[in-house]
Amino acid sequence: MEELAGRLARHALALARRHGPRLAGPHYLEALEKLDAAYPNLQAAWELSVELEGWEWVRDLAYTLGRYQTIRGRWREMVTWTQKGLAACQHLDDSSGIAAMQNNLGNAYSQLPAGDRAENLAQAIACYRRALAIPHLAPWEEAKHLYNLACAFALLERAAEACRWLEKAIALDKRCREWAQKDDDFDNLEGEICFEEVVAGRPPSSSPRPTGGEQASPPHAGGIEGGQ
Repeated sequence: MEELAGRLARHALALARRHGPRLAGPHYLEALEKLDAAYPNLQAAWELSVELEGWEWVRDLAYTLGRYQTIRGRWREMVTWTQKGLAACQHLDDSSGIAAMQNNLGNAYSQLPAGDRAENLAQAIACYRRALAIPHLAPWEEAKHLYNLACAFALLERAAEACRWLEKAIALDKRCREWAQKDDDFDNLEGEICFEEVVAGRPPSSSPRPTGGEQASPPHAGGIEGGQ
């Protein structure tokens, strides 16, 4: 059984690695069609890997198919896969993988259509905070987690926190400013002075309108590669 699982997982991962990166390029429709057709087999390979505790396969399939699940809006599946991928990274003592899985899990919770919206975003915030707590992150990785954290606070209309984390993200990766100017996650901050100053590259000098004050990480938590 383990030999069969290994063959299935290797084939599934090779296919995912071949077509997954193409989802971000000019041939994404062709790649999407290939992954749509293969998805039942990919899912079967992943489920068998979970059952047999093939942690490397569980981790790699969960991470590699994150973009596909994001595009197809398979948010509940992405939560499940990423939680298992996170457990796999913990078994493998893979700190970089843990940070990536926490980020992807936060992205899935932030888009999850089912359940309470504020509670889902609180789950996302907790995930991004856990990703940021991993030591020795590369600057671009830290910037990605900070940016996604800012997005989650913006969706909750908590402008002060959103602006603070966005400013930190931009300090590490200037691309975050351009992303924020186009990202509809920040639509709730339209007209907020702090947001306008941050995306314009000026130090915030004015307080935004009250949005409920700063809160600690939520007491409950769920477990961008989604997001940015």
